[in-house]
Amino acid sequence: MHTRKSEAISIYAVETERLIKIFYPPRGLLKVVSKSPLKSELTAVDEVSLKVNEGEVFGLLGPNGAGKTTLIKMLCTLIRPTSGRVLIGGVDILQEEDKAKRLIGLATADERNFYWRLTARENLEFFAALSNVPRARLKRAVSEALEQVGLTDAADNMFYSFSSGMKQKLGIARALLVNPRILFLDEPTRSLDPITALGVKQLIRKRFADDQGKTIFLSTHRLEEAEQLCDRIAIMDGGRVIFVGSVGELRKKVTQKDKYIVETKGLSDKWLAKAALRESLHDISLSNIDGNGSWRLEVKTREGDSVSKLLGEIVAGGGRVVSCYKEQCRLEDLFIDLVKGGRSN
Repeated sequence: MHTRKSEAISIYAVETERLIKIFYPPRGLLKVVSKSPLKSELTAVDEVSLKVNEGEVFGLLGPNGAGKTTLIKMLCTLIRPTSGRVLIGGVDILQEEDKAKRLIGLATADERNFYWRLTARENLEFFAALSNVPRARLKRAVSEALEQVGLTDAADNMFYSFSSGMKQKLGIARALLVNPRILFLDEPTRSLDPITALGVKQLIRKRFADDQGKTIFLSTHRLEEAEQLCDRIAIMDGGRVIFVGSVGELRKKVTQKDKYIVETKGLSDKWLAKAALRESLHDISLSNIDGNGSWRLEVKTREGDSVSKLLGEIVAGGGRVVSCYKEQCRLEDLFIDLVKGGRSN
């Protein structure tokens, strides 16, 4: 977890107020598919209010369909909100869109945005021209962007020859062409192997955030990645923000049960039937290890005494305890518990 010294900040890098995006089907479509369960509208983002500080690395997390990509596209002026307000560096994107665009750069994991039969340099020169980079500094802007992501030596190679990591870095280079104050990164390490992903994360955290002081707004599915990179995170589910804070604050917020792993042998069918019933109550999960009478039980509890009671039940039921240990709670468990808790409220 990274922290920064507190500063008096009068303008946020990113600020949203009760932001809503509703998608409506095209007129006439409902009549054509009236026999299907198609909804008349879809609320992708539902009254989202966020404040991201200048120079902060801010992470956006959530399950598939939570609204993360739609939110980022609205912040980057690619989609107009149905209602609400977005300020980028204090600039209202609806009232001064061109001015807001000069403050931001967007990198996505979609490699289809590049031209495969152009070189990396030619691709960036094309997109720099589209971004209205002045002709006098266009080539220099391209060279600097390539240097920043470590692709200078591959600048004149065809895009189709690039590895996944190089394509990801080129996407970031494109976002840097306008020298943005705020960098939006949509799943910057998606589909990357661990070593390549580590290089991209170091690039984001050290060079862009720590050395250059840029504001980073990134989406990710990986909570460990967010903990490594981000000062704070927001978690979305069903279009709503259900948590904003540091990962440390997330740990404190979620009432977490202890998790114990018990491996056994020789359990009777009657005992296993009772365990299956308890499994449906979500405090125990049961799995066959080898098909020869060895079972693994995962038990979540807030009371260690209940585990001792369970071990006694196993022995009384004719079973033998092979091992029993407490497992460290994973960040993913915190994330899942928070989302489940939000859906049940």
